Amino acid sequence: MVKEKIHDVVLLLPNGKPRSIQETGHKSLWKYSQSPENLSGLDLKLFDPTQKQLIENLIKNDEWIIEESNKLIDMLKLK
Repeated sequence: MVKEKIHDVVLLLPNGKPRSIQETGHKSLWKYSQSPENLSGLDLKLFDPTQKQLIENLIKNDEWIIEESNKLIDMLKLK
């Protein structure tokens, strides 16, 4: 894993607007959408509570965030 080699690496929280998977014609679908708390089979240990909530909401609403819609500079700002 990257975290083993670069200890300070963190996941960025997307800030783009969620969009409907069906309306955008996105071909990837969420796994286990009936159980959004399972985060589509992702490793739960990798995400903090805010990230988990975002993923769970995306699954519940059948949405995704288009990578290009994120404002990367804002995502990189330190708190």
